[in-house]
Amino acid sequence: MLVDIQVHLKSVYHQEPPNVILKVDEDIVHSGELNRDTIFEYNGTVCQGVHNISLELLNKKDSDCVDGKDKAVIIDKILFFGIDSGQVLYKSTYVPMYSEEYIKSSLDDGVELDSVLESCNYLGWNGVWEVQFTAPIFTWLHNIENLGWVYPK
Repeated sequence: MLVDIQVHLKSVYHQEPPNVILKVDEDIVHSGELNRDTIFEYNGTVCQGVHNISLELLNKKDSDCVDGKDKAVIIDKILFFGIDSGQVLYKSTYVPMYSEEYIKSSLDDGVELDSVLESCNYLGWNGVWEVQFTAPIFTWLHNIENLGWVYPK
């Protein structure tokens, strides 16, 4: 089955840009710096079943977050065949790799950090964000948008 995906990313930084790896399943769409807001396109073929879009932030350091400035990546939206379903981002998970300093500071403040963040589109820590989708795409979009009954196979 053909698939047409657009991933809209926003880059946030004040010194060096974020370094990321964007994949659809195991196909690398982009690996490298994200020095401006960018739309990445993936056109390919997928089998029927569950698939994965992932984005990994690689080069965040504690020193990148100073005086209200940060280094991060924002997943603005994901389109399938030009269809912008806001529900896609709500189906995502993000596994941040908090720095030891941040973990210690949070524990000292009595804050327990979540190991997995759901429905998150702001990658402010090194880690992996991902969302699963199912082919056929239009049936999956119909279901996540809760558009009603779909005729079974």
